[in-house]
Amino acid sequence: MLKFLAGMLICLLASSGYGYPPPRSPAPPPSESQLERWWEDLAKQEPKASTALLKLSSYPEQTLNLLKKKLYRLELDDKRFLKLLADLGSKDEKVARAADAEFRKYDPRLAKDIPNLFFKSMDELTTMRLVAILEDKEFGIYEKKGKPEITLQPHDSQIRITLRWPINKEEFEEVSSWIFAISPEWTVKKDWQCMQRAIALLEIFNSPEAIAILKDIAKGHKHAAPTKAAFEVLGRMKLALKD
Repeated sequence: MLKFLAGMLICLLASSGYGYPPPRSPAPPPSESQLERWWEDLAKQEPKASTALLKLSSYPEQTLNLLKKKLYRLELDDKRFLKLLADLGSKDEKVARAADAEFRKYDPRLAKDIPNLFFKSMDELTTMRLVAILEDKEFGIYEKKGKPEITLQPHDSQIRITLRWPINKEEFEEVSSWIFAISPEWTVKKDWQCMQRAIALLEIFNSPEAIAILKDIAKGHKHAAPTKAAFEVLGRMKLALKD
């Protein structure tokens, strides 16, 4: 009897124009700017990072296109490193800025022969710009301070670069940065943190395109966090790099 009355009530509501609301139309796909914001959120603390992952996972097609641009193999051979180092010290600012952007993307510490490479010829301008990259400072910031005194101090597989500017006879301003081979314990860069978290999306999507991206990333520097994350995902998926 109750079911009958409920059915009658639904019919009455429908006939009187008060029926169920029409089904919602599918949400429009996110814009490129929205996808970029979610990508940036991957480097933030919880719950923003997890929220961004959930949102990105809701749009596989758009997210996969984004990840094709954002995810790349982390490797920097010695020849490429020396070319970028030479360009970084160029008096042509356009050339220098291009090298700066490339170094920030890959990180100078991806080069394998770190101690020997840094004892190659490196002038003051190149050194100042390199330290700015390592300290995550804007391009050209140290050049504004004038000519520094530069000290290179090797220690095991590391090198400490120190820039020092005199303020007066007794005081000086100093900036130091360590150059070292990347190790598993090294704190990841912001962009790498985004990459590392985004790799989880590739595991969820599990498409041929997603797997191809994973395999490419997994061939990068073995100690870089995104490389390790991709390798672990392939292991869980029972996929080998040669497949």
